[in-house]
Amino acid sequence: MADTFSVRLPEELRVQVDELARRTQRSRSFVVKEAVAAYMEEQQAYLTAIEEGEREADEGVFVSGGA
Repeated sequence: MADTFSVRLPEELRVQVDELARRTQRSRSFVVKEAVAAYMEEQQAYLTAIEEGEREADEGVFVSGGA
């Protein structure tokens, strides 16, 4: 079961969401849910890459700047 909550968007962003929903024949909720899911996936990958880099640095693994 999904939870429901409110999000305040600047008018310009709300208009963009509504336009995408209209053009794709989807609901506003679907567009926002997909956007949040994509954002979460991107942020998780970003944080994982940072953590991996920190682990490698702690182990003394560095990339040389030379070609």
